[in-house]
Amino acid sequence: MPEVFSDSLYSPTSPRLVTVEFNEFKDKSVILPSDLKIEFFGKSSSTENFVAVKPIGSELLSNFIIYKVSNQVTYESNRIIVNDNSLFRGQLDITIEKALVTKTEPITLSKVIVALPPDHYKLLKGQKGETLFNFLNTQLGIDLIHEGDPLLGGKVLLCDPIDQGLISKDSVITLIKDESQKVLDGLAGDIDDIELNFPSFISKSTNEIKEFPVKALNERIHHTILNLGFKEDSDHVIYASNHTISKIGCFSGDFVEIVIDETTTKVVKLLAFIEPNTFQNEIIYASPLLVINSGYPKTIKIKPTTKTFGSLPLADSLTVERVLSPNSLSAIFQNSIFGNLKTFLDSKLTILSKGDLIPVTFDSKLAKTISSLPEDENFKIPSGAPDTVVWFKILNIDDQDSDKEYLVDTSIIRLHQSGSIDEKPPPNTYELDWVGYLGLPKAFQFNSEKTFPYASKISKLLNSSTLHKNLKTSILLKSLTRNVGKQFIIENLSTQLGLNYITIECYDILNSTNETKTIGSIRGKLDRLVGECSNLVVFFKHIEALAVKQDDQQSGNKPGLIVSKLVEIIDEYTSSGAIFVASSNDADKIPEEIRSNFRFEIEIPVPSEDERNLIFEYLLSKNNKDFKIRNDVSLSTLSLQSAGLTPRDLISIFNNTKYLAFERLEDFSIETGIDLSRLILNNPITLTPDDFEKSINDARNKFSDSIGAPRIPNVTWDDIGGLDMVKGEILDTIDMPLKHPELFNNGVKKRSGILFYGPPGTGKTLLAKAIATNFSLNFFSVKGPELLNMYIGESEANVRKVFQRARDAKPCVVFFDELDSVAPKRGNQGDSGGVMDRIVSQLLAELDGMSSGDGNGEGVFVVGATNRPDLLDEALLRPGRFDKMLYLGISDTHDKQTKILEALTRKFKLDEDVILNEISEQCPFNYTGADFYALCSDSMLNAMTRVANEIDVKLSKFNKDREDPVSSRWWFDNIATDEDIKVLVKQQDFLKAKKELSPSVSQDELNHYLRVRQNFEGNKTKK
Repeated sequence: MPEVFSDSLYSPTSPRLVTVEFNEFKDKSVILPSDLKIEFFGKSSSTENFVAVKPIGSELLSNFIIYKVSNQVTYESNRIIVNDNSLFRGQLDITIEKALVTKTEPITLSKVIVALPPDHYKLLKGQKGETLFNFLNTQLGIDLIHEGDPLLGGKVLLCDPIDQGLISKDSVITLIKDESQKVLDGLAGDIDDIELNFPSFISKSTNEIKEFPVKALNERIHHTILNLGFKEDSDHVIYASNHTISKIGCFSGDFVEIVIDETTTKVVKLLAFIEPNTFQNEIIYASPLLVINSGYPKTIKIKPTTKTFGSLPLADSLTVERVLSPNSLSAIFQNSIFGNLKTFLDSKLTILSKGDLIPVTFDSKLAKTISSLPEDENFKIPSGAPDTVVWFKILNIDDQDSDKEYLVDTSIIRLHQSGSIDEKPPPNTYELDWVGYLGLPKAFQFNSEKTFPYASKISKLLNSSTLHKNLKTSILLKSLTRNVGKQFIIENLSTQLGLNYITIECYDILNSTNETKTIGSIRGKLDRLVGECSNLVVFFKHIEALAVKQDDQQSGNKPGLIVSKLVEIIDEYTSSGAIFVASSNDADKIPEEIRSNFRFEIEIPVPSEDERNLIFEYLLSKNNKDFKIRNDVSLSTLSLQSAGLTPRDLISIFNNTKYLAFERLEDFSIETGIDLSRLILNNPITLTPDDFEKSINDARNKFSDSIGAPRIPNVTWDDIGGLDMVKGEILDTIDMPLKHPELFNNGVKKRSGILFYGPPGTGKTLLAKAIATNFSLNFFSVKGPELLNMYIGESEANVRKVFQRARDAKPCVVFFDELDSVAPKRGNQGDSGGVMDRIVSQLLAELDGMSSGDGNGEGVFVVGATNRPDLLDEALLRPGRFDKMLYLGISDTHDKQTKILEALTRKFKLDEDVILNEISEQCPFNYTGADFYALCSDSMLNAMTRVANEIDVKLSKFNKDREDPVSSRWWFDNIATDEDIKVLVKQQDFLKAKKELSPSVSQDELNHYLRVRQNFEGNKTKK
């Protein structure tokens, strides 16, 4: 057996490599030869048997699929027949030659979800449980289910815990209605009623030329099942639907000529897509390399031809030249580059013309370990995991100056390398994704101005700089948060625009003892590149590491050597046409002499909700053969839950989710006794919403800084009693902008500031958390002392960081507790530096930005709480800042007090004799919410003390006549019952706690707060 299949062991037997034939039947079974059937199951087997089959060379079927073994017997050894109409419908003329087959035992599924069209759902919606199982098993003969199977006129959407297995009476089978009926496309109905739509009846026409739009494929298509000949050039193949091929007047597998312009034609092979598929009709799909080497045509003309690949002239010599780039000029990569070039040309009979580009991919990490090539000509460079590409250009073929096509056979050809050429690499766009086609790490496409607006701005600057070399472009990317993806943005945009780039990690080249060596390292890495390679982006990562800003208060400071030399380097490289980009997490540390040389400064913030949604799409779309996403995973929910997290955090979340999913299957294996290898071997592990939620919570627990981590709290309206009077005001202030943002698009400023004031203990902080929970908002809690710093300017910077991080985590509530300590009246402070006055001024400026209408404060709400509103700076209370003042007072009726008690005791176990109304009627009207919390807490403590005393009495009686008294732990472990340790809070516990409780707010203090309220509300009334 080939070594490549050595890891595909499918317990309890190893896979057998066999010849396979597919037939269109509905019973989803496999016909085995007698010898293989005996090998797997023995001579006598009365039970149902199952095998797992994996076709070789098919991307559509990358995993083993379980089938039932048919009773029919074939006498041809080493050949199986698979009866399956759902995966190969309409492809009778296409044969997969080889497959792996092995004995297996499918597990019983715990859950199955089936989507049905409305009519079928209406007939079957009442069926469930054993009745539905009997209908499927007895009447339809269905017991083996695969995710994606057509079933009952619909489609199997979900199987759990893995994507295939048996159904039983214990399986939960759920039917849902699919109004769109898209599940029926090519999957439902009787096979006899489906039109195969094959062009076998079409007569060829060799005269008519037809024009079609052309699109580039974003990944290679395996050709084992597509009639592609041995060593034929897969990049000289075009694809179309059967419907489109019928319009051309050809068969799948025919050769055609594509007409690029009046003088250029190419011979290609035309193949049909396997159906069903998602490719569009009336469009021709081609390799990105064919599109690049054809001059990026939008449409192509196609005409049938009698030519084949074999009719093309055979080349005698081939001369190539390297396209200049940092990778092609790197000496350490040369062995891998030329070794992989030979492998690329040896792998097939390549069709080339003068001027064509050839991509050579290699593993850069592996390449650094290869110092020299063996003398053996047949030695092939290990492929590894390719992550880098170098381009070669065909200089000429057979020393001819024409651009006609040649067939290149490296076994007889003379290959020459003739220097290098300075040429722009092909751009990698969403429409022309050659990166994905070549199997390199998937590139992120920044294509929308609505998301990643800073990337759009950078893209325009880079593009303009390549068109106008004299612009001397230099860009500084800055951010307050680490790991927001500054390097990732530059590298992806460079690839997207077809630019060369090189990244310099400043900490790696920094020599702390010798500045001359640092400058020498920079020039050694870049001088040749800048001089020879145009369209180059030079990216300096962490540029603040090279030079630290000197203290302005020190006299006689002059720029150091490294500062002045770095200024010269920036000017020299940009004058030579290079684009100089640098990144910093603290731009204020960069010396002014360097910072002033950057013509553009761009802030890179934490991704917004829409941007996080795109990042999750990117992470989930990357090639993860061992994992798949369950259908009920919502990207929008993940994006909302991950507010404030950086792209690096999102990557960590995704990786941790995969680990949690594996742990979940491991636990399932232990509980059920099913071998874990049967659950995960050749079956992708399913990632569920719970896995993602746990992973996001883990990431949030690790995400902390000086002002606390933004997170959605868990305080509901049920936890709050007696504050119904302010709930309506809160809904008007917060709910309206969230649900109807269009009402604020015409210049109306939204009211985003709420100030809670009143006696201490009335629930101001609790109410702020309930707001965040009710509206699914992240919650920032800021205490006054956290903002203070001994250095001049740092306190105001902390205020700016609070609001910046709130904007990064939006939708978000910023809660300032004890606001009077943060923003007292200006001019009354005794600090010599006027720190508090500056904090107040900075806070006012940030609050103005929240409601300015420019979108910066969209989704950010500011809530303050204070016991002394009379001490606040009056400027805070004007409209547009804290313009909504809500007094949270003490409950003035026994009904409100009862609601508070109900909210506080809703998780208590209360005795039947507890009557909360009677308790509240004995409470005075100067009890705050905190007092009631103390009352309930003390009552629970009294109940626990009472139960503990009762247990002591029981234990004493138990040990009374025993020679060897037992300990209380032994008594709890062996004697105690649930009733013994059950804590019920009784009326007497509340009454005892009531006698011992003193109000935290006296009547005089309460009258003072009422006067303060009258002053503020009276002033508002007068205004």
